[in-house]
Amino acid sequence: MRQKIGLWRGVDLLTAKDHCIIKRNKDPKFIAKKYRWSAMVHFVVFAGLQAIFWLYGTDSLDEMLGYLTDLSWIDAGTAAESPYANETIYSISMVWGIVFIVDFIYSWSYTIFPSNSGR
Repeated sequence: MRQKIGLWRGVDLLTAKDHCIIKRNKDPKFIAKKYRWSAMVHFVVFAGLQAIFWLYGTDSLDEMLGYLTDLSWIDAGTAAESPYANETIYSISMVWGIVFIVDFIYSWSYTIFPSNSGR
């Protein structure tokens, strides 16, 4: 806002620190690092809550490992055949899984294709 007002008045209302922050926020490497960090935080939260959901919906570690080695329960599309305790948790997990995958790919695209960043 100070930058716009400064342009209207013909003066620079920004400090040297403000100029450094603006320059840094346009740097593709900084943007990629920021998105990688947010993707990893999202991954940790997602994996942690999925583990809690699975612990709640399964009886043993062996049963959990069975679901990890045989992913046919994903194609079944029902909570009864999944490691989730009920339909609500199953539905939340499936939607969140899709959102997680899209967000993770989008976030890492700034690292893989740095020319697309800094828009």
